[in-house]
Amino acid sequence: MAKRKNPTVTTAPESTPAGEINIIKQASAQKLSPKNPGTIQYEIGHHSDSQSLFLRISDNDSGGYFSREWIAIPEIRAVLISLEEDRPFKSTVMRDLFQGGSSNNPGFLCAVLRAEGVLTPAPDSLYLHMKGHPVDDWMELLTPTST
Repeated sequence: MAKRKNPTVTTAPESTPAGEINIIKQASAQKLSPKNPGTIQYEIGHHSDSQSLFLRISDNDSGGYFSREWIAIPEIRAVLISLEEDRPFKSTVMRDLFQGGSSNNPGFLCAVLRAEGVLTPAPDSLYLHMKGHPVDDWMELLTPTST
């Protein structure tokens, strides 16, 4: 996949507020399932009007449907903050963040969050997750600084 330097994407009105999301990071993440190996590509963007951070899955190099909708990172943060410390959880905790109905969305999002270090694999289970480094620190690293 060709990398573009900070492109601007006009968003669909049903997925995010009106305005533009400037892509600040493009990366890939390993899928979680050994039965369907491969990577998913994702983008992190900064909304020009609200100044919020957003994330979306942008491509899949193998099988599995997904939604390309932008998810507000503060909403991801809210889900993670609501979870108990040191307790494993399933990807399905992320299901309500998506308007699109693909059952792969939560697992793919958790794969992305693992790639970003926000989640780690739970001991003794391939599909359960634990909180990784603090989500607030991650958000601070992603937030563009004004010059």
